[in-house]
Amino acid sequence: MRYRWKHGAPRCAFVTGAASGLGLIVARTLIAEGSSVALFDLRFSQELRGDLQAAGKPGQKVEFYEFDISDRGAVHTAVDVAAAAVGPPDLALNAAGILLAAPYGQIDDDGFRKVIEVNLLGTHYFASAVLNHMQRGGHLALIASMAGKIGNYAYGAYCASKFGVTGIAEVLRVEMIERGIDVTAICPAEIETPMVLTERETMHPVTRELKAFPGVLQPEPAAEMMLRGIAARKPVVVMGLRPKLTLVMASLFPGAARWVTRQLVTGALRKMKRSGAG
Repeated sequence: MRYRWKHGAPRCAFVTGAASGLGLIVARTLIAEGSSVALFDLRFSQELRGDLQAAGKPGQKVEFYEFDISDRGAVHTAVDVAAAAVGPPDLALNAAGILLAAPYGQIDDDGFRKVIEVNLLGTHYFASAVLNHMQRGGHLALIASMAGKIGNYAYGAYCASKFGVTGIAEVLRVEMIERGIDVTAICPAEIETPMVLTERETMHPVTRELKAFPGVLQPEPAAEMMLRGIAARKPVVVMGLRPKLTLVMASLFPGAARWVTRQLVTGALRKMKRSGAG
């Protein structure tokens, strides 16, 4: 096995957002680790289905379920079917999410609501569904974000949703002690996933300046660090030195963190004004 699993590699893992980005990398890795997997997303191409199934060994199950994670009924139905077909999950990872970045006054109600429905309510629906089947020794991992710990320019909807995800993780970590289930909140900085690459086409200059501070990670090394943290069952996983330092500064020296943020924002606004973009 590639990772040092604290309680052994999961026999059965459930992964949402598994058709692309971090979710897909994790799905491939878990199959290579010998896990049977139930993979969830809006849709999977036939090519991807065949590729992932071919990666499994005899006896491994690789099953696919398509749904909108903001649809509670669809989530619970798919998880129930998966648990019957693949088995109760030893590890459940929610990697599904969307991003809407715009200054607060420019976000319409429908857009704000959609981000909350997918990122926050979707997390709740998935967590509640898998916990119905998870047994003692299980592990629930929820991808939040540094935006679930620190505010960012033009991230009103996204931060609201991801602060909620970290809150769910904190509560479940306490409540699941009795059941012997571990809970991990994953708080990455920017990772060059398809979602982030799309965002960059219209990213606000101030957002870009603030994101440059913790830096950017490539998907493969980010997934590697994330999986090491999951395997060790860390309560919180932050990938990369600069993101870790950023969160430490925000936690231990909030006044200094706010001062740095103000300097970065005002500097970016001056650049916009000089360039005529403001």
